[in-house]
Amino acid sequence: MRKQRESLAVVLHPGQWLTNVFPFHSRHRGWPAKVSSGGSWEVIQRLRSELMTILQSDAEAVVSAADAHLLLTQGEYLALNRLEDPEIRVATLIDMVLAKGDQAHQLFLDCLRNLCFAFPALEPIVTGLQTGVQADVAIPRPGAQTGGPVSAEGEHFVDRHQAELIQRVSMVDGVLDMLCGTVLDNEQYQSIRAERSNPEKLRKLYELMPSWNRVCKDRLYQALKAKHTFLIEELEGK
Repeated sequence: MRKQRESLAVVLHPGQWLTNVFPFHSRHRGWPAKVSSGGSWEVIQRLRSELMTILQSDAEAVVSAADAHLLLTQGEYLALNRLEDPEIRVATLIDMVLAKGDQAHQLFLDCLRNLCFAFPALEPIVTGLQTGVQADVAIPRPGAQTGGPVSAEGEHFVDRHQAELIQRVSMVDGVLDMLCGTVLDNEQYQSIRAERSNPEKLRKLYELMPSWNRVCKDRLYQALKAKHTFLIEELEGK
């Protein structure tokens, strides 16, 4: 089924392919041009929380639409479908898109427009973007010194609390599921899952960390916070 969708999407531009299915598309033709290529990342980041609230009601449809727009590799598509929690699935999808280039960001905005038929709450957002109602707010990209998981000294949360995380995180498999397809490739994912205990799995995960950038560490932090909210809040208070 996925190969069939890909073959259709290759023949036609994603927007063209979905025009025949989603009539809302034709009413908003030309909208992506309203968002500059440099600003699309900021737009998606600014709308992140609102999009998660709206889209989690049918996360499967959102993933399928993103796949039809050629936004996902096969590994990413499979990784997303392994996630059972719809909120986490949508959040991970948005993270995957944000990690890609400007062209992918524009395609994701186009994807949102085509999803208005299934998510009416998206229409005011799309209309606002088309008419320029959404104010241009500067949002720092990952890597900027914005606080959060990074201390004033520049040390990341996952580095600062490595020893405690290795000993106290129990839902390691769930964390790995959230990282697979974005931070971890399938081979790394399977290798870590094969370890016998949770501490051994986390130690092996930390062995990969020297090759990570800030975005990868942020995703681990987000996955840990999703699975161990109280533990992360405790460690943040130290």
